[in-house]
Amino acid sequence: MASIETRALTVVLITIVLCLGSTFTPVVLAQGCPELVGGWTYGPTSTVAASGDLVYFGSGAVLQIADASDPANPQIVGEVALTGEIRGVAVVGIYAYVATKLDGLRIIDVGNPSQPFEVGAHEDSFWTNAIAVDGDYAYMAGSTFRVIDIKTPSEPVQVGFFDTPGNARDIVVSSGYAYVVEWDEGLRIIDISTPGSPSEVGFFDMPGYTRGIAVAGGYAYVADGEEGLRVIDISTPGSPSEVGFYQTAGSAYDVAVSGGYAYIAGSDFLVIDVSTPSEPVQVGFLDSGGYVITVAGDLAFVAAGSSGVLVIDVSTVDAPIVVGALDTPGGIGDVAAANGFAYAVGGSGLQVFDISTPSDPIRVGVQSPPTIAIDVAVQGDYAYQIVITGLEVIDISTPATPTVVGSWDTPDWLLSVAVAGDYAYVSAHSSGLRIIDISTPSDPIEVGFFDPENTSIIRVAVSGGYAYVAGSGGLRVIDITTPTSPFQVGILENLSEIWGVAVSGGFAYVAEWANGLKIIDVTTPSEPFEVGAISSPSYTNEVEVAGDFAFVPTEWAGLWVIDISEPSQPVDLGSYDTAGDAMTVALSDGLIFVGENATGFEIFRGCSLLLDGFETGDTSAWSSVIGASP
Repeated sequence: MASIETRALTVVLITIVLCLGSTFTPVVLAQGCPELVGGWTYGPTSTVAASGDLVYFGSGAVLQIADASDPANPQIVGEVALTGEIRGVAVVGIYAYVATKLDGLRIIDVGNPSQPFEVGAHEDSFWTNAIAVDGDYAYMAGSTFRVIDIKTPSEPVQVGFFDTPGNARDIVVSSGYAYVVEWDEGLRIIDISTPGSPSEVGFFDMPGYTRGIAVAGGYAYVADGEEGLRVIDISTPGSPSEVGFYQTAGSAYDVAVSGGYAYIAGSDFLVIDVSTPSEPVQVGFLDSGGYVITVAGDLAFVAAGSSGVLVIDVSTVDAPIVVGALDTPGGIGDVAAANGFAYAVGGSGLQVFDISTPSDPIRVGVQSPPTIAIDVAVQGDYAYQIVITGLEVIDISTPATPTVVGSWDTPDWLLSVAVAGDYAYVSAHSSGLRIIDISTPSDPIEVGFFDPENTSIIRVAVSGGYAYVAGSGGLRVIDITTPTSPFQVGILENLSEIWGVAVSGGFAYVAEWANGLKIIDVTTPSEPFEVGAISSPSYTNEVEVAGDFAFVPTEWAGLWVIDISEPSQPVDLGSYDTAGDAMTVALSDGLIFVGENATGFEIFRGCSLLLDGFETGDTSAWSSVIGASP
């Protein structure tokens, strides 16, 4: 279970009090703060398995079960939300064994498909991409190879471990061996006849970046990225050798073998005749991409990321056809919240969620047609989202039907947007800061720009007549009191890889991707200078500030909380392990919204000691709107 990793602050704070006397009042983070209250953790699918008429697939951190007895109209019949992004699933009997990216193994009772529930878990923090089950053991592959005893599903126990050299992408278990393909470390063959002591007995160096594997009849069929399908003779596990290959036109990501045919998911869907392994021949083609494939009878099920699960009829191998699909949402690039609604953008365009009950957010509207977006700001009845082609203005006055009413085409690709009054401030990468008049939402017009030479503008925040723009040249302070004529008044250059900036109370809080949080005094905009810094537990992406606290999403450590009551001495208060990679953060009405890319978003309630409006609902003390991480 995700949990807050609070630091032992008592001794530290007592020491500070003794040093400073009555001039310092200690602040102690409340137990269970921030508190996870809800979430919508659906997302793209990267794994699929089939058993009988049922299909099991991950949608972000949610395991979904669909009845595909009618392939043209598959229906979701059950689901269960887990604590981490689902990367692999194997179904044996009444159990689904689910590999999560960083939360270990979860064992789900699927005896009643409409009411699946978790019965056991083996938690670890290793990166996991794939799982295979054979007999009483589950084999997990990723940053390491692990053997888990699952004889008692409620109490799985790790019994074996082998440190492979690379990052494994797929695994197959057959006849006492585990066949593991690693991204750039080829095919590893591991003897698992003694589960507690797995050992590598064979290796074959693949020419490409390896993604998937299937084993049949003494051969391993390997999806080798741009190097296509490779056929490896494994009849002697200690001496594997290539006997054939088929060079695909695009990339091969995964492969399944059935009845003398190899089915490839990749840039396209391919059917390859492998009845003669040394001479594989393409016999079928479908212009539909995907990442993971499983075949059951005359149907192939392809996990296709934001496109969900494709159901493909392969009864006629030379004429495969998509007959059905199961939708899953795209990843989330940014999230904003206001007036009882959350607004998420990403692979599915703008999605609107009713958050009046934070423990049960409900999706009430989706932009149609969707536009892939990476950032969003909300003001009044409009959402302003950054898309590939520029800025879109979306009317959200009717949450069920968000509608694009205006747009502005970009001179360069955009990264973030902040909105204040009648203007949107857009970071336009190598084209600098662009200022857009949005007083007429249907007709946004550029009225000004600031374009420093040889500088990429990544993030922008707006506060008190100034735009704080961050990029390759550090943090710049731009006077925007006259939007048509913005000009630089100050700069702090000794900053790098800035992914987030927020401004509050005379300070700019800067999230440097690999260097943590920097606190910059901007009370004199022409002379910004660093007053405090703190290292982060993982890569940082954004920052928001409320009262005496900064909230920073980090890729692998979740939501990081910092006490900034003394800007020169920021204190690490711990982090909350989110379901996925924490990429973006927003604050609204005492709630913290963390966007997690492949696993939707989660909602946290603020700490009882978050004063200056955070608990009361007074948002006047909150930091300005910031740009999201791409």
